[in-house]
Amino acid sequence: MKKSEKVAWINNWKSGLNDNDALVFFDYQNVDANSIASVRRDLRDKGVRFAVIKNLLFKLAISGSRLEAVNDLLKNANAVGIHSDPIELAKISTEINKRYKLAIKGGYADGAKLSKQDVIELSKLLSREQLLAKLLSTLNAPVGGFVSALSGIIRNLVYTIDAIKNKIN
Repeated sequence: MKKSEKVAWINNWKSGLNDNDALVFFDYQNVDANSIASVRRDLRDKGVRFAVIKNLLFKLAISGSRLEAVNDLLKNANAVGIHSDPIELAKISTEINKRYKLAIKGGYADGAKLSKQDVIELSKLLSREQLLAKLLSTLNAPVGGFVSALSGIIRNLVYTIDAIKNKIN
């Protein structure tokens, strides 16, 4: 790779990454090229940016940012998955790990470095949509109970009026 290509690569990564992105690093050392191509395709379909990286150039691209915390993960053959939602990325990464035997090395999310175990634990959490649905059902439950109680009172009043009417007739 020529020096101008390296500078362009570094600038591309600097502009393409921000501190809000979640990253998961993979060791692809024992994975064949066809599997890497399949991983790329699967991840692209799920909205994850995936790339095989050059460690030294990636270190230069993240220098001076909070992403420097992951420097110690940048050893041997590395690939990185990038997504805006850390939980979704963790779920997808563990799925890729099982399907293609692409080893998870660790990651970065919300300003903190993640270990391999952290990524696996993060994947077990509910997604944002599931958490919102659960929150809405929890918020809706008291209102539903209140409506049921009011309708019960009204129903009993109607039964009482109907009984009085039948008694009079």
